[in-house]
Amino acid sequence: MSTSQSPLPHLSADVFTDPTGGHWKLSEDEIWWRDRQVFLESRGYMLRGRFRPGWVPSWLGTDIPPATFDDGISNTHIKTIDATRIMDGQPVFIKKLPSNTEELAIARYLSTPTRMQDPRNHCVPILDHFADPTDSSLIFIVMPMLRNFDSPPFFLVNEVVDFVHQTLEGLAYMHGQLVAHRDLAYLNVMLDGKPLYPEGHHPILQNFTPDSQKLAKVLRRCDVDRVKYYFIDFGISTRFENANAARLVLGNIAQDRDIPELSLHRPYDPFAVDVFTLGNIYRQFLMKKYSNLGFLAPLVEAMTHRDPKMRPTAADALSTFRVLASKQPSYALRWRLRDKSAPTSRRLYNDVASSAHECLHLVKRLIGCMFSVFA
Repeated sequence: MSTSQSPLPHLSADVFTDPTGGHWKLSEDEIWWRDRQVFLESRGYMLRGRFRPGWVPSWLGTDIPPATFDDGISNTHIKTIDATRIMDGQPVFIKKLPSNTEELAIARYLSTPTRMQDPRNHCVPILDHFADPTDSSLIFIVMPMLRNFDSPPFFLVNEVVDFVHQTLEGLAYMHGQLVAHRDLAYLNVMLDGKPLYPEGHHPILQNFTPDSQKLAKVLRRCDVDRVKYYFIDFGISTRFENANAARLVLGNIAQDRDIPELSLHRPYDPFAVDVFTLGNIYRQFLMKKYSNLGFLAPLVEAMTHRDPKMRPTAADALSTFRVLASKQPSYALRWRLRDKSAPTSRRLYNDVASSAHECLHLVKRLIGCMFSVFA
């Protein structure tokens, strides 16, 4: 779910008088969603004002740029749209699916009440589902509003450790349910940002407040009790019924084009593909960005081995990770991440700040020990 917004075009005078919205008028895909607004409302979900019948742009008769209004922010997704659950105000995403795919069945299988109560389960919960009233070939699923897993950016080494642990834990759990995701790439690993954005955030311009008028207040992961990461989009996933049967598939569709074994003719193990793609996320978006994550290298190298048979299972990768993480000094886990692209002065500043924070941590521990001795 990308959240980027196109740059503002040159503003012509008629943009403030054209009742269709001019450049900011509804696209054909947005019109499709607008035509279902009344139905979606009847199901308990309210779309933003832009997508309601009879919409009149808020900027008409003003000289204020349309992009500063919430209804000037378009929906750039074809298959999904943001909405608010009427009964409790929870922001959600609604996704349309072909009714003849297995995506709904697999997503519902992984989000049953019993499975959702298992803390190892990191598959996105399906909050609701229903058929399209005018097109029998389509169905809708409702999911919580999520954001890219690295937004906001990681701050401490421990935050990355938690991310790797949760995603490996989630992969091992999903594979234990005999489900292979088959497209576990960057855009399909998400973060529930609610704990980090106490005032909420806009569904499209996700660094802004819900009304899109100012930058949203954001906390660091280390400042809250817990964040949770989720896997989404089971559009090409496969569920196997028998753990003892051959677990092979065909197909060459995937976001990650580095996967070596994809084929339309030679069957391959989709569980090994999941291990590769998750390992490639660690390699491309963590290891290549931060210099003090070298302890993860043996894990990442094993997960992204060119030979699928040489890769660990998800459960084995989780075990390896736990061993590697346990060997790291506690101060190293509390250290700020060293961004390889940051100027030397910035890296030096961050190291000094981390040193000062570590000294403060040790002083607090020492004072705590003294109080416990004399109490």
